[in-house]
Amino acid sequence: AAHNLFDKNHSGWATEIIFTPGRDQDIYPFGDTKGNLLLCPKGWTDESNEHYDFGIVILDEPVGYFAGWSGVMCASEKQLNSHVVS
Repeated sequence: AAHNLFDKNHSGWATEIIFTPGRDQDIYPFGDTKGNLLLCPKGWTDESNEHYDFGIVILDEPVGYFAGWSGVMCASEKQLNSHVVS
């Protein structure tokens, strides 16, 4: 969510993002990695419009090679009609 990356009421962009895939309390099965590029739409950074409260973090390591990848899907309206989506 963009509000985790950019807040114009508190100095703008986050100064550090640490990504810990698979973390379970004090267990870090895949270690951690830093975000080195933060991206948010202007609708969030300029206007704080909640419709644009999403962002992208580019990591400094390709953790998907050892932690796995989260797939992306474009569902049809028919597929979504029987589900609650938020």
